[in-house]
Amino acid sequence: MTHTYRSPQDTPLQIYGKRTAKGQQKDYKKTAKGRQKEGKRTAKGRQKDGKRTAKGRQKDGKRTAKGRQKDGKRTAKGRQKDGKRMANGLQKDCKRTEMGRQRDLES
Repeated sequence: MTHTYRSPQDTPLQIYGKRTAKGQQKDYKKTAKGRQKEGKRTAKGRQKDGKRTAKGRQKDGKRTAKGRQKDGKRTAKGRQKDGKRMANGLQKDCKRTEMGRQRDLES
């Protein structure tokens, strides 16, 4: 007499009186509804809402885009586009000529 293999679905009661096989749900699935294989609610590398990146984050996980400041501007406060503190041809004190080289307007 040959023995045929019976799957957990075929046997109404398991040994020890359990209805479902060890590690199986009532509907004979290995993982619960809405769960991953490892038992987690969200897939690896995903947020709860199913998105890859957290809210307010870039793909690389940073808060601000590449080449941007925290406030979303391209250049830092008090800087020109080229990254310099002063506009081209101006000194720190915003005068076009160095101190002491001004034209004497009184004479």
